[in-house]
Amino acid sequence: MPRKHVSRVVLGAIVAAATIGASRPAAAQGLIWKLPTEAGAFTRYEGTYEQTRFLPNSPQGQLVTEWLFELTIRSLEAETVDVDGKEMPARWIELKTVTGYKSAQGIDPGPFGTRIYKVLVRDDQVLGRMRDADDLPVTFLPIVKGYRKIGNRNVEPLKEKVLSVYPLVAMTGEYPSLKADAGGPQLMPDSGTLSGISATPHHGAATLETPTSRTASKCALALSSEMPFGWYSLSSEIVRDEKDATKPRTDFRQASIVKLTCTAVENGTGAQAEIQEK
Repeated sequence: MPRKHVSRVVLGAIVAAATIGASRPAAAQGLIWKLPTEAGAFTRYEGTYEQTRFLPNSPQGQLVTEWLFELTIRSLEAETVDVDGKEMPARWIELKTVTGYKSAQGIDPGPFGTRIYKVLVRDDQVLGRMRDADDLPVTFLPIVKGYRKIGNRNVEPLKEKVLSVYPLVAMTGEYPSLKADAGGPQLMPDSGTLSGISATPHHGAATLETPTSRTASKCALALSSEMPFGWYSLSSEIVRDEKDATKPRTDFRQASIVKLTCTAVENGTGAQAEIQEK
């Protein structure tokens, strides 16, 4: 397969395996648990995507493919926005992901594997919890306005009023069952330039079933008040089973598994936006 087409395949595989996102809300709150007080703060995460495709008619039985993944979240300049005649504080946030194969220069994302979102978020919309004051799931992250840049395409304004990052930015979906582990905060393994970070492991799961597919998703998330955006590491897994619509549920067979793991490797200051909106 030509290398220039690699990133299109990466993104297609992730979307195909992560179809739970088509029926469940995309959870941007899973990436932004809090806002740093200082402009220019950033965190960079590194990890991998792994896809296993089950091939019942192939001698190999399955095909496993792995790609590198990098996520950078930047806190940029503050603004005030008018809400029903009241001035409310807001912050520009930029999220950049790079997905592709390993190369001599790092990650080779090809023409489609880099995605950047720049959004203006009201401070009071970042709740830092899974349910709001009315006990409703906190899934979407409302935005005032925003922009995106996909691969080599031009910057375009977002029409949506929420930041929907699942699955193309990161596989963090809606997990109503997400709960903190009983052990409380733990010292995390050193990673990159980071050491001595304490975080509380959380685990959650969700399942969606239709007459032709069953998708089981689970997530492990380490939340930390010491991290600029509230989390240290994320791992998620999506298992997809398929069958004919007329067949019984006992005929479900595994079709694919997609796994994402990423851990913070660097915190810093002085971040500058890559998207310069017009």
